[in-house]
Amino acid sequence: MKFLLNIISFPSGRAVQGVAYESFTCDDFPKPYIIQQPETQKGLRGENLTLFCRAASTSPANMTFLWQLDSNILEDVRNDVNCTRNTNRCVQSIAHSFDGKGREITSQLHLKNLTYDDAGKYQCLVYNDFGRTYSEKADITVYVYPKFVVTPEDHEITVVAGQSATFECGASGFPAPKVKWQKEMVPGTNCSREALLKECFPAAFERRLIFKSGSFSHDKRTTVNTIEMRNITIADMGRYTCNASNAAGSITYNVTLSVMESPK
Repeated sequence: MKFLLNIISFPSGRAVQGVAYESFTCDDFPKPYIIQQPETQKGLRGENLTLFCRAASTSPANMTFLWQLDSNILEDVRNDVNCTRNTNRCVQSIAHSFDGKGREITSQLHLKNLTYDDAGKYQCLVYNDFGRTYSEKADITVYVYPKFVVTPEDHEITVVAGQSATFECGASGFPAPKVKWQKEMVPGTNCSREALLKECFPAAFERRLIFKSGSFSHDKRTTVNTIEMRNITIADMGRYTCNASNAAGSITYNVTLSVMESPK
């Protein structure tokens, strides 16, 4: 290994020990060094995502890149000049012009059709005959758009006044969606926060609702919200909307409640 040590000009006769360390420079870096670090990213399941790791060396020796996921070497990654193979993970190596004696290369890790298995901390490792260098770790999060897994059987529910009705709604996704029921606001009503329950959601104001919310014990990515409405009245008629949302987006499911009264 050969290094060229330069010393910025200083008066002759001065001891080397008296020279500030800033005056010493090393022109050769044969061991690879990282120029571009892989970046933390977020993506939706099914989308594509690319990580970049760029390294250089003053040596003409070949540089080799490896990618790690959660400190484990990605064994299934294939090197493909154009990444045209039908694989979910592939690597492209792109050489850049340098000063004539060294090397500068960018390694691109392409993640196609993202799944849960692609989430984690990624790191590139580059090495040559003079040593190896690790990049910083990039955290990849894979979000999953909400999807309803439990809804009322029909979009219209008809009950007799005085009876009860149950509205159940569940959705899966990542992060686990927040699921809640809302009653459609009647045009012209005063739905300020103070009067909201009384005028827009009388069953809630009169405490005729029983709420149940939580996740499945075997599936932490699913949230279920259930309301049981008791002693239903004509005022409870209208459209109820289940909203499921997470960082990826939101979806809605509507149910219309009709109430029949016995003749008096």
